[in-house]
Amino acid sequence: MKEIDDYIESLYKNSKENSKEIEELKDDMKTHLIETIEELKREGNSQSESIKIALDRFGETAVLEDELSEVVPIYKKGMNSTLLLAIGALVILFSLIILLISEGSFGGLKGIIVVFLLPPAYLIIRSATLKNQTKSEHDFSMSTELYKFIYIYYISVLIGTMLFPIYNYPCFRDPVQFDIGLIPIKWTIDNISTSLQHGITLDHILLGRLRMIALFMPLGFLAPIISAKFKSIKSTLLLGTKVYLSISLAHIFLCLVGLSENIFIIMSFDILFLYLIGVFLGHFLFSFLNKKRYLSFYKNLIILCSFITITFYFYIFLLRN
Repeated sequence: MKEIDDYIESLYKNSKENSKEIEELKDDMKTHLIETIEELKREGNSQSESIKIALDRFGETAVLEDELSEVVPIYKKGMNSTLLLAIGALVILFSLIILLISEGSFGGLKGIIVVFLLPPAYLIIRSATLKNQTKSEHDFSMSTELYKFIYIYYISVLIGTMLFPIYNYPCFRDPVQFDIGLIPIKWTIDNISTSLQHGITLDHILLGRLRMIALFMPLGFLAPIISAKFKSIKSTLLLGTKVYLSISLAHIFLCLVGLSENIFIIMSFDILFLYLIGVFLGHFLFSFLNKKRYLSFYKNLIILCSFITITFYFYIFLLRN
């Protein structure tokens, strides 16, 4: 609707900003106005009457221009507070390390250390780059930055789960054991049979498979949000494959140099398939929310839920183990 587009553009005509965040604000405003117009039309108003009433309800242009001139710059403020937050997180990290060492309960490096180290380090580096970007008037989106932080948070949980614990120094007490499954399905059947023979219940085996699927779901959900090149399911599945292979190769390296406490190297197409199911389900959830425009309508809520979900993963996969 040309009237709506002209109205929205008039609100931002005096704004010097041209960021992704502004475009998101425009889209949200347009969606809200269109929904209001459709509701008014269902009440019996004509097209022109509905548009006029909707714009009158939304507010006077002059008033909104003044408000937006104050609101827009907020998105480019607060980077110094982010830097302070990162420094504070690092202080907490080192305090935690000192505490664990003093208590004598830190026999090796646990996966939790990755979570306390990687996200704060990312915040420091990213806040420095954002400071230069804002000075250069580059595009900046607060929601995108929050999703990127949550993604790094998730990656740290993933690394901490799949590569840790590791020794403080090389240890070659036990030989490395390989279990390579090149034939799909057969490896799973053999693995289940062996597990049952060792007294592991079927429920426990099934729960382990479900955990593997769940572990990679956030990857399929977050990747297409922070980068448009992962919008297709094919590219996201390829990313999942690369992540699995990278972590597996890192695990092999740690085992060969005697640092990994987990001396069992397991590589199987069946395991990769389970992880890719998780990636697919995560991407399906993204596609559903994106198609329904929920990612725009409930942006802050979804960001909060994403952070809480990864924190739950942190508890389940690292703190409880």
